[in-house]
Amino acid sequence: MLLALLISQCVLVVILLGFGVVLLALARQVGVLHERLMPLDTSDKEPAVKPGHALPRMTLQGIGGPPVRIGEPLAPGRRQLLLFVAPDCPICKRVLPSALDLGESGAAELVVVGDGPARELAEFGKTQIRGRAPLTAAAELGLVLQIDRLPYAAVIDERGTLAARGLVNNGAHLEALLRDAA
Repeated sequence: MLLALLISQCVLVVILLGFGVVLLALARQVGVLHERLMPLDTSDKEPAVKPGHALPRMTLQGIGGPPVRIGEPLAPGRRQLLLFVAPDCPICKRVLPSALDLGESGAAELVVVGDGPARELAEFGKTQIRGRAPLTAAAELGLVLQIDRLPYAAVIDERGTLAARGLVNNGAHLEALLRDAA
């Protein structure tokens, strides 16, 4: 009888420890989800380059392709869509196909600006972009525009001025940004 009581107590302690481990794992997952689903609001600081102002002219080194010119005048009626992404950003990977489709449709000339190590960006370009748009790593452009959260998009009009900018987390946000820039 005493042996059965001892065994049942040991089983209860093991089950209680198991519940504790499960509770810690769930708490960790809630934290991860909380960070991933954090609202994408605009920051309180003033942007360095406001819409309507000219961007500095830059020639950025392309990753696996030719150099990319930013801030240069474009052909009449043309716009440039800069999409700032990171290889390890799940929202960026969700937005990228919509941006590539917009670029291929002629709505704007898409330039993907990557943030991260060059090797990871090169792999990202091969697997996600597959030559459908130029890819560049341009920390200086991110600093000029004060990009602090990803994915972020900026639209440059035919005169080389910033027409619109903002955080994007789906294709509808990209389309709205292009509409606002018109």
